[in-house]
Amino acid sequence: MVFISIHPNFMANLEYGTPEFYAEHFSDFLADVDGEDPSTVENIFEGFLRSIDDWLNYHEKQAGAYDELHARVWKVLNEECPWKEQVEEYGEPYHSRF
Repeated sequence: MVFISIHPNFMANLEYGTPEFYAEHFSDFLADVDGEDPSTVENIFEGFLRSIDDWLNYHEKQAGAYDELHARVWKVLNEECPWKEQVEEYGEPYHSRF
């Protein structure tokens, strides 16, 4: 099965973040479902789960980098970091390295 958009520029006319915008994106995945090959359903589902895991890992790393930057700023300002105990509780990469 192949999905053919109503108009080649249809996506360009959709406002980002609207239900219509996401419906068009989901249509691409749904077009790959193949009744003669049930593994496509499992592959789409597993791919979705992997994507969520990847984004969670990315944001956890980013949060750790912000924690470290925040701690360094407090040190440079010669202030006591008010959440130092929380930072130390998490260990790498969340702890202060000073």
